[in-house]
Amino acid sequence: MKLTALTPRAYRAAGLIGGRARGSVPGMARTKSAKKASRVADRRAVFNIRTKRTYKDSVKEIGALIAGKKAAEAEKMMPSVQAAVDKAVKTHVLQRNTAARIKSSLVKRIRAIA
Repeated sequence: MKLTALTPRAYRAAGLIGGRARGSVPGMARTKSAKKASRVADRRAVFNIRTKRTYKDSVKEIGALIAGKKAAEAEKMMPSVQAAVDKAVKTHVLQRNTAARIKSSLVKRIRAIA
């Protein structure tokens, strides 16, 4: 099942997001605004999951190239990996220093095999 094709409702049904039952949990706010906030949080969670999957998959792919000693291909792929990681930072999925550490270690590994 490909996560990018799912809607917030499908994510909720799959148990990936929305661990709260709207309006039925004692002590939870039952107001209209609280229910909307819950829907918004679920929608944002979908985007965050997509962004996280994208950058993690990119890092894994380039890691496989590095492990296979394919420096030229890894260097060609590096700009797209950096873009994915930077987008994760921009959308607050990753922290800035974590992204810098990921990119730095990848470049260091590429240079080691080049």
